[in-house]
Amino acid sequence: MTVKSCVLFLVFYSLCYILLNKEVCMEKNVGSTDKIIRWIIGLLLISMIFWVHSAWRWVGLIGFIPILTGSINYCPLYRVAGISTVKKPDQPQQGEKK
Repeated sequence: MTVKSCVLFLVFYSLCYILLNKEVCMEKNVGSTDKIIRWIIGLLLISMIFWVHSAWRWVGLIGFIPILTGSINYCPLYRVAGISTVKKPDQPQQGEKK
C-alpha cells in the first residue's frame, strides 16, 4: 500500500465518520499554537513546488491541507481521534491564578 493510498483512505474515512455521525457541526478543535504550526508546515511544503526540481516537487501540494485546517480551526482527523488543542474557558491563561 502506497503513502498516497493511505492518505486517501484516512481522508475518506474521516469524512465518512463525520458525515455519518449525528453531530455534523464542525466544532473548533485546532488551537492557536497548533494553527501557527500548521501554517508554517503548510508554507514549507508549498515552497517545495518552487525549490525542488524533481518529481518530488508535487508533494508540496499537500501543504494546502494544514493551511486549510488551520484556517478553519477544524481538523477531521482530530475529530476521529478525539483530540482538541483548543483551550477550555475554565483553564487559566499562562501567568494567571485560579
